[in-house]
Amino acid sequence: MTREEEIAEEIYQERKRFAYMENQSLMDMAATAWWNDYGMLPASYFAKAYRVDLRKLTILIQKQMSEKVGIPLPNTAPKVEVYNTEQELNAYYPKASALSLPYTPELFYYLKYGFQET
Repeated sequence: MTREEEIAEEIYQERKRFAYMENQSLMDMAATAWWNDYGMLPASYFAKAYRVDLRKLTILIQKQMSEKVGIPLPNTAPKVEVYNTEQELNAYYPKASALSLPYTPELFYYLKYGFQET
């Protein structure tokens, strides 16, 4: 029996015992299994076996690595700057300034000839 088959059997037995366990504890179990295997298998294997989100599992493992090493994780999220709120944009560019009349031949006639003084 290979190491992957042994891990699959252990995971199967744990999932049978903890069928109704909440997602966070399954995430913790998947991270613990990854650490117990010394990271020899990719995290995607454990995410698939424990049926948890790979992205969340990877973030959890990175946080645990950060705690063990003592180096804080940098915040690499892009910064979003909001320059105008919706109310400010409506004040700057009111919707009433757009031509909201129906496009008919009469409209163009009045636009061309209707406003001329006779």
